Amino acid sequence: MRTPHSIAVLDPREALTIKDYVRIGRYFLFLEDQIALQPGSRVKRRRERLLIERPRQIIPLIDRPVPLNGIEIQPNHPDLGHVACLVSDRDLYRAHTDNVRLFMAVPGSVNVVRLLVRYHGDILTDREVTLTENVAVETLSGLFPGRYTVLLQSGGETIAGPVEFTVAEYSLAPLSARLTYHSVD
Repeated sequence: MRTPHSIAVLDPREALTIKDYVRIGRYFLFLEDQIALQPGSRVKRRRERLLIERPRQIIPLIDRPVPLNGIEIQPNHPDLGHVACLVSDRDLYRAHTDNVRLFMAVPGSVNVVRLLVRYHGDILTDREVTLTENVAVETLSGLFPGRYTVLLQSGGETIAGPVEFTVAEYSLAPLSARLTYHSVD
């Protein structure tokens, strides 16, 4: 199997004991139990194997090495630029009433990103957003009815998106009821 990671075997004996508990993906490491992260715990490992459900853990293989019992996995992603996240809190909003909240997370050394909001394909706003501890929440309010697309950019290139949502002019239907039975005392 070819992986985009460098795997250094530090202790072959310990590495053999965890080989059945570790699955390596392209961007994540899947541990079938947490014992692989704790060196020298063979007694606890036997007890854990007897349990029906083993705890699972997912570790990102993006920017830093992951030490396990007897091995160290060094991720190597030459094609990986920015890993960023941009999501809206809903897909449908009421026009002129609801606030659109956009959550963005950009790991790494990026502190300022550009938020590009398009309204029916035309640029509505292009604003600079400062990240605090690599995350930010931006609020858009008073939007007109229509279809919106949002992109997150850094250094002139798109790093997250497109996120699409709709703003609609709607109201709740009036409540109507029919009396089917009544009694008088």
